Amino acid sequence: MATFEDFEGEFDACEYVERLASTVAGGGSKGGSEAFDPKTLSDVFEKTIKELTALDEKMQGRINKLEELCAKEQDEHKQKTRELESTFKSASLLSKS
Repeated sequence: MATFEDFEGEFDACEYVERLASTVAGGGSKGGSEAFDPKTLSDVFEKTIKELTALDEKMQGRINKLEELCAKEQDEHKQKTRELESTFKSASLLSKS
């Protein structure tokens, strides 16, 4: 099963497919008992696509949560900045008096 770590750093789709095919019995081009079996390879690819789709949905959920958290933090920071600006203006007026 694919994990997030499989996709850290640079990603090469061709290399990923080659690596996946090399792990499947019947996925290579060798003859003999390991002869190429398109059905097995297709089944593994379909299963992997489903796993990658599920992984994408999970990652998108994490991204959405982080974006919501960032927006909340940004709003809180803006509010704190306004409060500090107001306090500074009040202090400046008091010091001029």
